[in-house]
Order: sequence, then structure tokens, then C-alpha cells
Amino acid sequence: MGVALDAMRLVGVPTSNPVGGDPTRLRVQPGDRTRSDLWERLRRRDTFAMPPFSTALVDPLGAELVGAWIEALPGN
Repeated sequence: MGVALDAMRLVGVPTSNPVGGDPTRLRVQPGDRTRSDLWERLRRRDTFAMPPFSTALVDPLGAELVGAWIEALPGN
């Protein structure tokens, strides 16, 4: 059992506090990890980092896995 992708309010949805202040960024831009706030946050260790606490290191393999998923999403 899971939650439908469109019910997650994740893909194709504007972010409320975009990395870099770009109001056109989306939480996840289908097919384009570089325009996806989620992917950018996984690669940071600053106030925009995700997860926001309890980690001091970026997980490059995790970020690559999420990036590949974003690139594979239809709609771009």
C-alpha cells in the first residue's frame, strides 16, 4: 500500500521556501533534477539541507538515486 504520487503534493508543486529564492522552482520538476528543490536540498548541509538535522554529511548515493528517479518521471 502507498500514497499516490499526485496525492503527495510533491511533483509539479511550487516550493514554499525555494533554494536560492527562485519562485519558479518546484518541489520536484519531472524529468529535471536541477530544477527540483528536493534534489538540491539533499545535496546541501546548510539551512536548506534535507534532512534538516542529525546529519553532517551529504549522502551522494542517495542524492543520485533520487535524482535518477526525478529524471525518470514523465511530464517534462
